[in-house]
Amino acid sequence: MLKISLLLIFFSTVIYSQEINRVTLIEDEINYQIPSYNHQGTIYVSLKHFAEGLKLKEKVSDSNNVIELDIENFLLRFTSKNPYVVIISKSTGKSIIYQFPTSSHLVDDLMFVPLKETIELLNKYCLKSLAIISPGKIIVLPKEQNDFTEINSITMKHTPKGTYISIKGNLKINSFVRMEDSTSVSVVIKNSSTFGNSFENLVPVGYLKSINVFNTDGNVEVRIKKKKQEITAEYFNLDNEHELVVHLFERESSSWLERESEHFVVIYKDYHSHLVNHVLESAERAFKPLSILFNYTPKDKIIINTYDVSDYGFAATSTTPQNFIRLEIEPMEPGYEVIPYNERIQWLLSHELVHVIVNDAEIGFEKFCRSVFGKVPPEKTQPLSVFYGLLSNYNRYSPRWHQEGIAVYLETWLSGGYGRVLGSFDEMYFRSFFLEKEALPSQLDLETLLSHNSILLENIHYIYGGRFVAYLSIIYGNEKLLDWFRTKDGDAYSGFEGKFKKIFNKDFEDAWYDFLTYEKEFQQNNIKILEQAEQTDLRILSKENFGWVSRPCYDSPTQSVFYVYHRSHELNSLQSLKLSSGVSTKLGSIETPSMIQVSSIALDEVNGLLFYTTNNNQLFRDIWAYHLETGDEKILFEDVRVGDLAVSPVTHDLWGIQHESGYATLVYSPYPYKEIQRLVTFDLGEEIFNLTIEDNGKILAATLKRPSGQQSIIILESESLLKNSRLKYDIISNSGSPENPSWSRDGNILYWNAYTNGVSNIYRYDLRQRKIEAISHCITGLFKPIEISPDSVFAFQFT
Repeated sequence: MLKISLLLIFFSTVIYSQEINRVTLIEDEINYQIPSYNHQGTIYVSLKHFAEGLKLKEKVSDSNNVIELDIENFLLRFTSKNPYVVIISKSTGKSIIYQFPTSSHLVDDLMFVPLKETIELLNKYCLKSLAIISPGKIIVLPKEQNDFTEINSITMKHTPKGTYISIKGNLKINSFVRMEDSTSVSVVIKNSSTFGNSFENLVPVGYLKSINVFNTDGNVEVRIKKKKQEITAEYFNLDNEHELVVHLFERESSSWLERESEHFVVIYKDYHSHLVNHVLESAERAFKPLSILFNYTPKDKIIINTYDVSDYGFAATSTTPQNFIRLEIEPMEPGYEVIPYNERIQWLLSHELVHVIVNDAEIGFEKFCRSVFGKVPPEKTQPLSVFYGLLSNYNRYSPRWHQEGIAVYLETWLSGGYGRVLGSFDEMYFRSFFLEKEALPSQLDLETLLSHNSILLENIHYIYGGRFVAYLSIIYGNEKLLDWFRTKDGDAYSGFEGKFKKIFNKDFEDAWYDFLTYEKEFQQNNIKILEQAEQTDLRILSKENFGWVSRPCYDSPTQSVFYVYHRSHELNSLQSLKLSSGVSTKLGSIETPSMIQVSSIALDEVNGLLFYTTNNNQLFRDIWAYHLETGDEKILFEDVRVGDLAVSPVTHDLWGIQHESGYATLVYSPYPYKEIQRLVTFDLGEEIFNLTIEDNGKILAATLKRPSGQQSIIILESESLLKNSRLKYDIISNSGSPENPSWSRDGNILYWNAYTNGVSNIYRYDLRQRKIEAISHCITGLFKPIEISPDSVFAFQFT
């Protein structure tokens, strides 16, 4: 007996002498701490504190071994050291028994119950919904307002066609896929929870080596381990979108998958499966009006190949030897309204399909040539291929500005006005040309000189092509314009200039001169209107043209502004500009700048660290730290795909935006930067950028772009994000495509630039007075403002 007693005492000590931790219960942003501990992988919580946090009526026996909860029409009676819960109906007095998989525990006169099973039980009888959003965090939502998807079942089966994993929820399942390695993948289901449902004992079948389910940052993450690398996966929602199916199957020769619609074939990797239906639907929507406008349908299905090898999205098209669109799936590079767009997949495909339909159209002898030797792409090593290419795909060989002009025109038309024809950047570009009395180029200059010497590079073709085509539609009408790009009998091999003469009854060179004259008169009238208001006094710190620039960062101890620039024929440069002298000193170069934003930088004044990103225009971005005093550089994170950096002056924690799998995610790295934590993943089509944090470290500001095309300056609380990963924000302004927010030193003023009156000027919002006011008026444009003092703001001016 003595030995047995000693064993029981020792065993009891092992069970009950646990380290008491805390689980956080979150309701209406109020946090309630509940004592908890982990025993053999099961989390137990104090039932008394849990009930108090939920504001439930409770009765506790004198010995603390019985707790009765009064929930609506039922009484729930819990007994310590007992797995049974008695559920009594108040109306009938009848009772049923609910059994936990393990007994409750009594520790220090507190009854502890298993957390997951208790949540599952309370969700059945309580008017509130409880959801585990991450280990140690539970969110409380009213059932009628519950926008969280409950994952209520995960089942698996293996058939001769492969292994199928079915994930079912009570609401629409929004998910994306994250590749971990060659045999591991995570399916992330946004804004969801298991709500206490247990998936700990899932037994893998077929091609599955293991499957685990976690509640993480307000999402459910299903981690799948495949038995071998040759097994691939595809993902699709069933018709009601409440069920997600993961199909694992073995492929012998290729890791690419295919899915078709009426006019398209999408070729994709398995981790793009969550986007494929959206891509096909967007493509078909864009295709229909274009096919009608040009009275043409390609003979073969158009290939769309999805890629994810860059942190910024784009698309490119070829019509030889097949009609092919390359689609980079990530959010596009923002800035200056260079490319105004709404939902980016639909918008990009609208543009690229113009190239396909205009260039692929065939008639007469060209059609015969294709039937003999197909559409021949030009090869540098085979000069004769150019001749056969002209015979089989003549429309492809017009100047680049001509190709892009009609695509820019129709991208704007088909996207409800979101496109470069109505973009403010193009207006600013031409207005500045005439204000500074620069000579506009001929169409030959575009091809031979300007595209290689301008900071706009090949984007110059989009600007001039779109502008010229829009001019033609104003002067001659839409139908004549479209006829210039339509392929009809008698048009074979006539060339864009010959066809222009035939349709408009005017020499092309004369029309180009008329276009430049029209543009000059238009912009001079705009300048006269703008000059009627008093212009803001500007102190020009430097007359040097820097090209594209990053966000500037002000260092008050040295009275310097740090920034990165790159311009034609030069390596990009990390610079320090002395405000007192206007002298800018090179600190170093940064690898692979992007075109518009160059690089993302953030300054920690206290620690003297300047953070910046590399691989900005290809591959995946890295984060580096540059020590201002010593000049030492250190890589913090490699291939993390994070930009739009911001650093808290108080905690020194690093914030940023990550692009992955077509989504934008707000991320966070606590000092001293050992890991990246994902906080909130935005919906497909929502893009967040220009992240900044005020000096107290409590409020973030950013630019948010929605699929509707609306762009807004928003503010959000950092503490709330870190506590519950729930996104709540206030919109400060959505006027004039606002961007580049920055904080005053005291955190009471928020600055940004916007095209509210058609010119990019500086605006500020006073958080105390809740008032927006313009603080500049200029002719060209001011961008990326930062406060130097309460009466001085630094900004870049367009020229």
